[in-house]
Amino acid sequence: MKNRRGLATLVTLLAALSFWEVAWRPPNWVDIPAVTQVHFFGRWFPERVSGGTAALTINQGSGVQFEVTGASAVWAEFVRSPASTLSPTLVLLQEEKPERRLSVPMQGNSRLLLASNLPTERITRFRLIVDGIHEHDPLWQKKAGLALRSLSTPETTARFTPWQSPCPPVLWIGTSIFAGILARGKQGGSTSVNSAASLAYPTLATQALGAEPYIAAFGAVGVTRGGSGGVPAAPEYMQAWAQERPARLPAFQAVVIGEGVNDVAADSAQYREALERLIRRLHRAQPRAPVFLEAALNGAHAADTQWVAQHTGSTFVDTSTWRIRTTDGLHPNLVGHREAAARWLEVLKRAGLPRWPASQGGCPSP
Repeated sequence: MKNRRGLATLVTLLAALSFWEVAWRPPNWVDIPAVTQVHFFGRWFPERVSGGTAALTINQGSGVQFEVTGASAVWAEFVRSPASTLSPTLVLLQEEKPERRLSVPMQGNSRLLLASNLPTERITRFRLIVDGIHEHDPLWQKKAGLALRSLSTPETTARFTPWQSPCPPVLWIGTSIFAGILARGKQGGSTSVNSAASLAYPTLATQALGAEPYIAAFGAVGVTRGGSGGVPAAPEYMQAWAQERPARLPAFQAVVIGEGVNDVAADSAQYREALERLIRRLHRAQPRAPVFLEAALNGAHAADTQWVAQHTGSTFVDTSTWRIRTTDGLHPNLVGHREAAARWLEVLKRAGLPRWPASQGGCPSP
């Protein structure tokens, strides 16, 4: 009986410590608005949350990068939508240290400890990637994603600086596959815990080029149909960050589109028209960016995708010979994402990427 009581006490203590790490921080720390202190990559937009300004995303694979000097510890304040039902997950990369997965367990404001015992005399770099958001939450209408509001440090003289690759990003438009949904497993279905956008092949292939991924992908979506979370079809959602929030896109060095897998109910004419419409809009907005069309991993509309590539000057990427390991017969697992990333890296390099005039920053060597 004593052992059981001791175990129960230990469990209670560990739970309290976990809450302490998330919700508590020392008094008199310096709050620094994150919007001006970090570099955002992927689909973020400014939003008023909890009475303040924050940067919000409803997309897995979006991330932030910053470096800090003069700080012994760093906390980040996230705001989780009250409309969300599952805890969003993040991956923290801190220079040479192993990656850490963080969870935002509470709706509303949460402070997560990113690092402590930092050497104040040197620069420390951080990258945070939104690894998983529940695809079935009301993402589009209620913006049920995750917002970053501020960074905190105990030192008043600490300095935060955004850092980014000088190489323009690569845009990936697609489905749950591009978003890394079900990459970590299928038990319990599509959950934020089972997602791994940080290890999905759009992220891996783009980072191997020395660039940043811009992942615009949602579960169950297609070019002819909307998807999970109330998200409209791809030609429409690419024009907005969320409902009634028109999007402004950066300049991309390339665009990759992976559709068809969820468009099985559409006939060839419907699919071709919708995909062409999406590409025409991209050509107007991104006239310099080459477009690559990936044949759906399940083969759906592959011939139609190839036809559209030929009629729009895009590059068709045939995946029929790829042998990608999956969790459920369709969604790549972590090994499968590495396999697909290697394939895509070969495709992009063969096309001459990364490329960007040196006068505009150039691209680092991969």
